[in-house]
Amino acid sequence: MVITCSDTRTPDTDTSGQLIQRLLKEKGHTIAAYHLVKDEPVQIKGRIVEAMANDAVQAIIING
Repeated sequence: MVITCSDTRTPDTDTSGQLIQRLLKEKGHTIAAYHLVKDEPVQIKGRIVEAMANDAVQAIIING
């Protein structure tokens, strides 16, 4: 799972999140989920808790 934390980015302008996903895919990894959340601890924690309940998620990369 890739999570970008930003108050200013959109999926179209999230160049870091896009790069991380592209590099992972190039190395043969599957992206179980991608989320762009506000830079708020409650929102970030919510996505982490969600990931922990998803058997497809083996790692979480957080950027922003």
